[in-house]
Amino acid sequence: KNKCNKPTAHNYTQLYDLILSPYINKPINFIEIGLGTNNQDVPSHMSEFYVVGSSLRGWREYFNWKDKYINGGDIDPRILFQEPGIRTHYLDQTNPVSISACYQELGFLETGIDCLLDDSLHQFHSNITLLLCSWQYLNRGGIYMIEDMSKKTFDSIINMIEKMALDADYAGFELPSTTKSDNRVIVLQKR
Repeated sequence: KNKCNKPTAHNYTQLYDLILSPYINKPINFIEIGLGTNNQDVPSHMSEFYVVGSSLRGWREYFNWKDKYINGGDIDPRILFQEPGIRTHYLDQTNPVSISACYQELGFLETGIDCLLDDSLHQFHSNITLLLCSWQYLNRGGIYMIEDMSKKTFDSIINMIEKMALDADYAGFELPSTTKSDNRVIVLQKR
């Protein structure tokens, strides 16, 4: 309905429902990094016909929150928007100062983050930078998900998580797909 590719081109929705269904109607601090820019001059862009913010609209319906926002962050300021139940902010996941500034603006430095979904640049360095800069703000029991990784990036991130000895339980999922070669998700839960 919202033209999001998570249930279609990617088949993440069953996995996400398993993980996130306890939060339906229970407001949490949620942010998705990567809104899906359709501006072709931005790395990791979607097609020019992609509907920006489609997954945020899907999350808004899924969680069914009345007085809570679905938050989004993206490096492309041209696509940032606000609408009922959704607010978006500038965030460059390769820049620790930008990450911290976004979290400060959202109030996450005080309240923490309950769920973070990294759907942005899809490169090892950017994924690890975001993880390292965000982990301290993830609340105990919080969920951190990274999606859309090449096999090499997926293996490298799993290896790095093991070396970092994060206080977390985690699992990596390589989901079957006939159309996507990056159909992988890593899920961490902070202990």
